Amino acid sequence: MFAGYPRPLTQFPAEYPTASSPQAWATGTPLLLLREVLGLRPDGSKLRSDPVLPPEIAELSISGIRGRWGESSSVGSR
Repeated sequence: MFAGYPRPLTQFPAEYPTASSPQAWATGTPLLLLREVLGLRPDGSKLRSDPVLPPEIAELSISGIRGRWGESSSVGSR
């Protein structure tokens, strides 16, 4: 969160001193949860997937994930 100072006072966004500092770690939690549920693991130049799926979901496919492997065309399971 940034303070709403008038532009003549400061030419850059000023961090609001007490804005959710203790909870800042939580911003990465949804991405970590997604990574763990999908079982995404970089393996050299490839992206591997070993998701945790309920029996009702027979197949899962994701695409367009960028990383050191380039951009994955498709990561599937089962």
